[in-house]
Amino acid sequence: MLSCILKVKPGLEIRTESDMVTAHRQAAFDKLLSMAPDSVRIRELAEQFNMTVPPKPDGCIRCRLCVRVCNDIIGARAIAMVKTQNRSQVGPGDGDCIGCGTCANLCPTQFITVQDQDNIRTVFTGDQILSCLPLEQCEACGTQYATAPFLSHVENSIKNLVHVGQGHKFCPECTRVMSSRTHTNEHFNE
Repeated sequence: MLSCILKVKPGLEIRTESDMVTAHRQAAFDKLLSMAPDSVRIRELAEQFNMTVPPKPDGCIRCRLCVRVCNDIIGARAIAMVKTQNRSQVGPGDGDCIGCGTCANLCPTQFITVQDQDNIRTVFTGDQILSCLPLEQCEACGTQYATAPFLSHVENSIKNLVHVGQGHKFCPECTRVMSSRTHTNEHFNE
């Protein structure tokens, strides 16, 4: 029975510590924390009553899409599931991040983010920095657009493709413009 609706009578005995009270208290805190997992006040209260408090959510749903794309598609092996005391979480892998941003593009919760600032690309997993890499400049427009390790990865990936132009560093916009000019010139020459 909820204490706020219990009518007080002479001889009423109230126990605030028992197995049943502890179980109900834990259930109440579990429910409150499921509704407001980041609430500092609820977490503090639960700890004061020696309740089990789950680790604070970090925004990652542990879908492992980032790990799979980094390991299996990109091949950088820069992201892994890392075991901590309380749980597994996304963290640095055995390889080096190339700053491609594929993991951030796939992350359904935006736990992994990429920030380009002052000609540096920083990849974050939550509030932890995974990598900081300088950005390379587009040869056509001067925009800082990709990291050297990423451009090297792309060059190595396409070196056996004869129909792909090599040796130039163009941002996606300049690549699009130049490819449309080339396509237009081919039709003009016909």
